[in-house]
Amino acid sequence: MKDKIFFISKKNSKKIIKKCNFKKKDIIIEIGSGIGNISKYIYKKAKRTFCIEINNNFFKFLKKKYKVINIDFLKIKIIKKSIIFGSIPYNLIKKIISKIIVNLNIIKIIYLIILDKYLKIIKKKYSIFFYIKKLYILKNNLFFPKPKVNSILIKLVPKIFS
Repeated sequence: MKDKIFFISKKNSKKIIKKCNFKKKDIIIEIGSGIGNISKYIYKKAKRTFCIEINNNFFKFLKKKYKVINIDFLKIKIIKKSIIFGSIPYNLIKKIISKIIVNLNIIKIIYLIILDKYLKIIKKKYSIFFYIKKLYILKNNLFFPKPKVNSILIKLVPKIFS
């Protein structure tokens, strides 16, 4: 479970969901649901939510409460007009964004929780494909184990829809 950290703030989970502005009609694919600390709030907002969790232990835990698929996000077929949300392992950012780019024509919006230091890199490499906006700063003490730096919630809107 390299790079796996858990978001542990209930108060800030609600703020994240508010910043994402999910609607009842939305179809959301959550990447790396972990133990469901944010999933429970996503489920309350969307028409359909699919939790994608590759870790078998987390999958077993989550399937008691949510519709969860035990598979690698990189291997799934993305549903048309879906919204991608992920607090993803930081070592997989490049692969996940590459998968999203291949499916740009069917994805509405992407929300990712990333380390703050990656924002410049993402803007430099991917701004040709997305409008990128920083939505919310997540202090490092909101995670366990506590990372050395803060994280941020970013919004990526495919330029194909603009």
